[in-house]
Amino acid sequence: MMNIKRSLFCLAASLTLSAGVFPAMSFSQTPEAREKLIAEREETVRRYTDAASRHQSQMYDILKSEYDQRKKNIEKRYSKRIEEGEEEERVRRLEAIAMLEKFIATYPNREKYTPDAMFRLADLYLDQSDYEFAIAFDEQELFANDQEVFDEAPRADYSKSLK
Repeated sequence: MMNIKRSLFCLAASLTLSAGVFPAMSFSQTPEAREKLIAEREETVRRYTDAASRHQSQMYDILKSEYDQRKKNIEKRYSKRIEEGEEEERVRRLEAIAMLEKFIATYPNREKYTPDAMFRLADLYLDQSDYEFAIAFDEQELFANDQEVFDEAPRADYSKSLK
């Protein structure tokens, strides 16, 4: 940080000297005059740094605003397709769960296929539990603004996948 201030001081000093704003400092000047020149140059550096900070803050605000607007437009454009895809995924997951449960009930002791089917079923149960948790969490977040008090936060139930 000190190097940045020193660099800014040198930059401001060189710019002001080249522009003729401040007289050049010489060793023949009195110590009071040199201190006054140094104080003036430090004030110039301070004003320059303040202006640069304000500019950086304004640029950040502009960029953040544009980013938020673009993100909102993209979410608006694709939200329907995303919802349709998520619904299709949910339906297919439930169908796969039903088929694997039926297979395991029909062929409980098939050494070659049953363990794999059980593993895949457990994985689908995990996905379903995550989905149900996300729905419960979103509902709680949605209704939290209605001053409705919830006894406890939603929890994912992974008990089916552990059987």
